[in-house]
Amino acid sequence: MWKIARPHQWSKNAVIFAALIFSQRLFHLGDDLRTVMALVAFCAVSSLGYIVNDISDRETDRKHPEKRNRPIASGELTVPDAIVMACMLGVAGGVLSLALGLGFACLAVAYVALQFAYSLRLKHVVTVDVITIAVGFVMRAFAGGLAIHVEVSPWLIFITFVLALLLALARRRHELIALGVGASSHRSALLASPA
Repeated sequence: MWKIARPHQWSKNAVIFAALIFSQRLFHLGDDLRTVMALVAFCAVSSLGYIVNDISDRETDRKHPEKRNRPIASGELTVPDAIVMACMLGVAGGVLSLALGLGFACLAVAYVALQFAYSLRLKHVVTVDVITIAVGFVMRAFAGGLAIHVEVSPWLIFITFVLALLLALARRRHELIALGVGASSHRSALLASPA
């Protein structure tokens, strides 16, 4: 269950600290604690998203040289157990999000909805796939601002979006090269991707 939460991916949530750093409130203890709470909340809800993704991708993951070792794809963890884990993470993330305020909680719910939409449909649409990933990073940056009640700079949003978009495109290119002719059977968005 620890493995399916993908703790190695939690570093992506560090974008939440951007608002704290750029608002020059890094050494305000109350803001530091609220940002750490926001980080933990987003680690919980992002793990929920990873579980939903792993459940929906279990068949295609079995054909992937690395992803076939994921707990659900390998049969190490059953789908019902994964759903229980996702629910527990959702409750934990929800409680922390509500503690940070209604605005933060609404953004966390929107993030979870985006993850569901991504797992079930958006990741199969060329270009929308990578844009959705970039929007997820922008939502994290906004979450950091909501947690400490500061306005997030449009420049921070722009830079976050562009960098995340470049990273997502680089990842898709790597998958296309690594999987070769079988790339589209793993991820349909790679079907029309340029090499």
